[in-house]
Amino acid sequence: MIKGSKHSKETLKKIGLSGKGRVPWNKDKKMKDLIPNYINPNKGKIVSLDTRKKSSESHKKFYKTKKGKKIKEKLKIFHKKRMNDLYKTKAGDKLKETLRNWNKKHNKEHTQKMIDNGHYKRLGKKNSKTLKKYFSTPEGKEQHRKGRIKGGKKMKIWYNTPAGIKKRKEQSIFARKLVQNSGQKKYKILYNKKFIYMRSKAEIAVAKYLIKNNKKFIYEGKINTFQLSETHFYINDFYLPAEKLYIQVKGNYVGTYYIDNGLKKFNVVCKLYPEKNFELWDIKKMRKLGVDYK
Repeated sequence: MIKGSKHSKETLKKIGLSGKGRVPWNKDKKMKDLIPNYINPNKGKIVSLDTRKKSSESHKKFYKTKKGKKIKEKLKIFHKKRMNDLYKTKAGDKLKETLRNWNKKHNKEHTQKMIDNGHYKRLGKKNSKTLKKYFSTPEGKEQHRKGRIKGGKKMKIWYNTPAGIKKRKEQSIFARKLVQNSGQKKYKILYNKKFIYMRSKAEIAVAKYLIKNNKKFIYEGKINTFQLSETHFYINDFYLPAEKLYIQVKGNYVGTYYIDNGLKKFNVVCKLYPEKNFELWDIKKMRKLGVDYK
């Protein structure tokens, strides 16, 4: 063949077909087998940092090409097979154990360092901001909607499995207990030489505040009950007879689900009885007044 000339596509195909099925003469053979006194000239040589950088850059460029990508895939498959064969042996089991122990120690030390540096807090804030921005866009809203539909379908399938049925039973028992304990008067306070039982810690904190300031109050009872309809009644928490003030206590911030759900009835009462003076005491109001409640 003349130097610089190239084969045509037809000739390349012919060459490929002619060599198909032939076993290469040097298959599964090392240089030691082919050459008896072979010594690797690069063995023991120390490579400088500049040459390493150059070689790494050239490798990166090569692996971005079509040939490089194909070789990468082949190498991955080869290494997977090799490691799978190794893990089946006793030496593989020992290697697994050593890797697990090392990972446990390393991960614990690494996580502790990250917590001390405050990396996780900063990362969490950044992620929350980016997610809020993304989900406010129309694309993010659509993705959120699709995710909810997919999640609902998956949960329906899972709840029909034995593990799902067991979880549903546990949830139902927990919900019943919550409902039973929600309306109970667990907490008590001494007022006028008598114990009054109340429903929450916030109510007790308000009662202590009123006792300190020598303000007489009536807790619940007939004075604090208001009829919303034929079947529904609203029970207020405190009534101050000297000021003719009705106080409704909520141990949380306005804007949360817990308060917003209770505010619906409170707003209805305010509209139905405009002549009476109603006040809502949440955490902000209690802190302004100096009520000892956290």
